[in-house]
Amino acid sequence: MTRSTRNAPDAVEVLLDSLDQDDATYFAALARVLEEGQRAIRAGQAPPFIGSGEGPGDLGIRAEDYLREIFSDWRD
Repeated sequence: MTRSTRNAPDAVEVLLDSLDQDDATYFAALARVLEEGQRAIRAGQAPPFIGSGEGPGDLGIRAEDYLREIFSDWRD
């Protein structure tokens, strides 16, 4: 595997910083989170680190459409 320097998004950094520090390194924690997420996805579930809330089921896909609708009302 080719190794390179990667920067994780701020949300990932916050998640990793908030985990119990049982893992020896940052990369061990990252590997654990990735493995848990992949197992959940394969089981047809949302990974445990994905937030939940109220709203339409397609919000992640149609967020821009919903925002456009909301803001178009403000312009009228």
